[in-house]
Amino acid sequence: MLWVNNVLTNFSGRFYGKTCPVHIYWHHMDLTVTRFSVKKLPLPEGMSIPNKDACSHEVISFGFWVGDENVPATAFYSYIYPSPEGLQHTQLKPATANWQISNGSPMALLKYDDIRNEADPNQLLLDFLEPAHTAGAKLAHWNIEDLKVPALDKL
Repeated sequence: MLWVNNVLTNFSGRFYGKTCPVHIYWHHMDLTVTRFSVKKLPLPEGMSIPNKDACSHEVISFGFWVGDENVPATAFYSYIYPSPEGLQHTQLKPATANWQISNGSPMALLKYDDIRNEADPNQLLLDFLEPAHTAGAKLAHWNIEDLKVPALDKL
């Protein structure tokens, strides 16, 4: 969990927009971080207060969880809410990552076992997170370049 926290913290620091701290998400007890756009969303009637706060703006979330009946393996994930059309047809990295429909929307998945014994699992996880973010952000028309923190040698 400490390793995942460190990689997610590194990843969240690459975004100039609003990002929540890496935290345990109450709904499924996953370790997660979320990037928010400035686009407000209409809230459905009867939504609970925590869900109103979580769903007030367009988001792209990333996390690590132990799985469930649909994904019976520990995995990393990414999803965008609301999900733009065609997201599940975009390319993910590494080659073992894939899209799975979850609650009617595409979710990018990378199983923990697919990277944990690799030479540089940090980089492999970052290589999963960044394209998953870019795919959703492009299709949702986020201003990607204005929100991207350049590499230190480019500042």
